[in-house]
Amino acid sequence: MSELVDPLRRPVPIVFVGRNQQGNWVVREENGTFGGMFVNRTQAIKFVLKSGRAEAIIEMSPRLEFATIAEP
Repeated sequence: MSELVDPLRRPVPIVFVGRNQQGNWVVREENGTFGGMFVNRTQAIKFVLKSGRAEAIIEMSPRLEFATIAEP
């Protein structure tokens, strides 16, 4: 017998897609585990779909920026 999972309690990987101030398309997983910059929306969406890591894609408007990571 398989265990039923409540979809509201299961963590769902969410990926954000949007354009940055320079006009590039940005992909960023909500926890920052993967992402990238692309020249167009089609390539950004293909990247997310091929990654197999997202259950939800949210397109942001108008801007999406990566947080700057300080080096140690």
